[in-house]
Amino acid sequence: MQLQVGVILIILKISIVLLQYQGTLSNLPKYLESSIERSATLIASYQPESDLTALIERYRTGPFRPDAQIYESVAHDESDVVFGIDLRKWAEGGWYALTQGNEKKEIIPPVLTALLSGLDAAYERVPNDIEKRKSWIYEVPLPAVHHLRETLNAIPPQQPYPADLFSKYDAPVIASCIKLWTLELNPPIALYEGWDDFRRLYPTVGSVNKTEDSAEQHLQAVSAALQRLPRVHLYVLDNIVKHLKK
Repeated sequence: MQLQVGVILIILKISIVLLQYQGTLSNLPKYLESSIERSATLIASYQPESDLTALIERYRTGPFRPDAQIYESVAHDESDVVFGIDLRKWAEGGWYALTQGNEKKEIIPPVLTALLSGLDAAYERVPNDIEKRKSWIYEVPLPAVHHLRETLNAIPPQQPYPADLFSKYDAPVIASCIKLWTLELNPPIALYEGWDDFRRLYPTVGSVNKTEDSAEQHLQAVSAALQRLPRVHLYVLDNIVKHLKK
């Protein structure tokens, strides 16, 4: 009799354990739902080609790895930085308005005006127009360009740029510094969202996507792309283009 009671108790315990096991299994999918959702999001966002490109660009090696000194806020404590600025924030006021008080604000950053004026003065030491054009396409040693860049960054924003500052630099060095200043703008001169518009207007030579549009259609497309740019970006671009057309 005792043996039968013992067997019955064992069977009851096994039944309870089985029920608990079954209950645990039935609730398991609910606990896994959040994990499955998170993993599904991660898998969907995984793009091997983009990740590989970013990995190569971040860890590439070579003799020159430019690292722009990005100026995130024109009201930042480091107000002496004139490279890597945001033109829109500069146009709104920023450190120039804080340092110049109620004086009339220029329509483009003074550093660009100084660079273009210095380049005009350097042209006078160039023998002919052909050499002037070559000033923009010469491969200039980066240490020389960076030296001028650091010299400009070292001048406090409340002080004007000395007229003789560029006298010791050749025209190709000043032209390369202008290109570097334009390259480090953040966002760029055509904005990130406008890059594709200008890329369609000026496709790569030999590109299969090149279209045969008339001159009038091309001008209309250029005008439409330029109208999307902020005013200060247009002023900067206009000053550079006017200089190149001299």
